[in-house]
Amino acid sequence: MQLGVRPVTPSGWFAKAFFGPAAITSPDSVLGSIPQFSTDISIGLQDNYNAVSFGYMHMSNAGIFSNINKGRDYLLIEVAFGM
Repeated sequence: MQLGVRPVTPSGWFAKAFFGPAAITSPDSVLGSIPQFSTDISIGLQDNYNAVSFGYMHMSNAGIFSNINKGRDYLLIEVAFGM
């Protein structure tokens, strides 16, 4: 579950920001525990049926569950088509 906002302008541009808990199945040397936190921000454009966005996501355990806490960063491209 993540909490966040996603306002949309009348022209279809949007920005979203979310934060929430996450879990992974295989801790490693970068993500050192099963419980994690995820933060992501994106900007995009949508019409009535389709959307495209570009964003950034960071996942880490915030140093709470393990001393291994390098975290992992992702660049996101999202494309959604209406049916």
